[in-house]
Amino acid sequence: MYFIPAHLKDFKDYKKIALASVGTSAFFLLLSVTTVLLLFPIVASSEEILPLYLASRFIEFGRFFQRLDAIFVFIWIISMISYLSIASYFATSIFQKIANLQYNKWIIGMFTSITFGLGLLPQNFQQLSTLENEVYKYIVLILVIGVGLGILIFANIKYCIQQKKKGLVILDENAVVDKGG
Repeated sequence: MYFIPAHLKDFKDYKKIALASVGTSAFFLLLSVTTVLLLFPIVASSEEILPLYLASRFIEFGRFFQRLDAIFVFIWIISMISYLSIASYFATSIFQKIANLQYNKWIIGMFTSITFGLGLLPQNFQQLSTLENEVYKYIVLILVIGVGLGILIFANIKYCIQQKKKGLVILDENAVVDKGG
């Protein structure tokens, strides 16, 4: 949601978009949690990866609609593709602005190839579980703390260098001395 305002023509639309997205997400989250909590204890105690998928297998509407789990999988695939598309768009847009590039077609291919390659790394569910439990938490810490702190330090150094080139020396927050004349 923090990346959306830069892509809007009018900032007044942001409030509508934010309220609609948070409301929709809250509704579906409430619906999902309610569905899982109201399942029978036998179904809920089996440690399935997707309990909502398991719940959808029990839905029947007469003889014609007996297997709604296929519709669930279809909706799940569409939602995942939508999420990946939006995340890829913002990632390429941010990278394009950081690298000050004019064209982004090769960036899109690069980011999608990296995402696809990372998705093919785990060969089975056990490897995926190990990556999630053992490796992912350390990578997230390194990325969030290390890279974030590194970006702040390099941005501060760049700002100081730019101010020295302009001839301004910052003594404190209120005083700026012009050394360049």
